[in-house]
Amino acid sequence: MANAATLTPLSLRDQITVFTVSLTHGATHWLHMVPTVLMLLVKKEFGLDYTDVGLFGTVYYAAGFVTNLVSGPLTDLMGRRERFQIVALLILCVSMVVMSLATGFWTFTLAAALITVGNSLWHPAAIPYLATRYDDRRGYVLSIHSVCSSFADFLAPTVIGGMISGWFFFQFTWRETALINVWPVVVALPFVFYLIVRDNGGATQQEKDGMDVKSYIDGMIGQLKNKAVIGLAIMAGLRSTAQGSIRLFFPFYVAEILNVPPAQAAGMAGLALTAMNLGGTLASVPAGMASDKYGRRPLTMWALGLSTVAILSLTLLRDEASLVIGICIVGFSIYALRPVMLSWMMDIVPSELRGSGTNLMFTTQTLLQVASPLVAGLLADKYGLVSVFYLAAGILLLANAVAFMLPKDEVSARAAR
Repeated sequence: MANAATLTPLSLRDQITVFTVSLTHGATHWLHMVPTVLMLLVKKEFGLDYTDVGLFGTVYYAAGFVTNLVSGPLTDLMGRRERFQIVALLILCVSMVVMSLATGFWTFTLAAALITVGNSLWHPAAIPYLATRYDDRRGYVLSIHSVCSSFADFLAPTVIGGMISGWFFFQFTWRETALINVWPVVVALPFVFYLIVRDNGGATQQEKDGMDVKSYIDGMIGQLKNKAVIGLAIMAGLRSTAQGSIRLFFPFYVAEILNVPPAQAAGMAGLALTAMNLGGTLASVPAGMASDKYGRRPLTMWALGLSTVAILSLTLLRDEASLVIGICIVGFSIYALRPVMLSWMMDIVPSELRGSGTNLMFTTQTLLQVASPLVAGLLADKYGLVSVFYLAAGILLLANAVAFMLPKDEVSARAAR
């Protein structure tokens, strides 16, 4: 990691590349938010209970787990990470069309799983692509990449919910809403294709050619023996598991507390999810930059602790204003960790294995996420939706315990001296 005094500003061409890839990352997250809001309407139309909603979440995350299991090795072994970015965007386009045609729970669920496939394929391609090209500015470029996704997570729920609730002059069905919201990726696709192909001449030979299988296997065995890598992946997975359960069930909690019909609840739930993601949008870049200066580990522990307290506080809130404020604090603390944890992983794995380091983190996240939605749904049917928040808070406490046991990262150790 370069000393702050030696850092040079990125050129305009580099900034355009960083922001193009990052804005497209936002488009992938825009689509990722669509099923979460639509589930309010889908649950009513298909006569589902919370266990079914949890089953949807389990299939959704299982698709991500399988994709992450193979996508990291593919990007590292084959190189040409920019091509995988294009493939991810094409898959996302197909998924939204299939979702708009869904006539049953399983068709909808499998279409949503395709969204996870495209979203999961994007990360081990795009994150190492940026981290390797801008090695001494990882905290900055990955925070830009993260804040664009946070901005999409922030804006998309209100737009999607507003379309269903009729806030924009017309009221759309959930199928029409799914089809219309494919456009962020459709618009981004040609720009990504042009810029990444144009800039491919600046890629390293490692990025172009990938690795040989023996070197890859030897390197991965070494990483799996690295307790810091495994601990970081588990900690990130626990954090993501808690976040996923809250995001999946919070719209239903809003509808229940405010006692409104699903179409109206979609708009209000969208606003609540927007508040949750607003916190992450505001916090991501400062958190990434602060982690470059003060260290990944201390920032992670503070954020996890604040998230635990904020989630528990949500169970005491009973009006719209306080719910919005409370969920905004949750988002501020929990979403800010994304660039910090990614930068931490990039710090401790060799550059040629950053695709698999990213993949290991996201694979662990989705593996831990697979069971939690179904467990949360079963708890919600038996004990009420409030039990989902207790589950999430307990998971975050465990994540903080794992973070406490991790060794100091390079920046933290330097700051301590």
